[in-house]
Amino acid sequence: MPRKIRPTILTGKAATRFLAAIRANKDKKISQERFEEWQRNVQLFNAMLKKD
Repeated sequence: MPRKIRPTILTGKAATRFLAAIRANKDKKISQERFEEWQRNVQLFNAMLKKD
């Protein structure tokens, strides 16, 4: 039985990059468009986890 992973938790490099993007966005170093792209990527990642 696969271990359940909470959707809000990212693992590995994806998490590191996403969290870095959030911090950068707070500092206005990346565009809103780029930040929204990260959010979409996370949603896709979470959807893949839910399929298991």
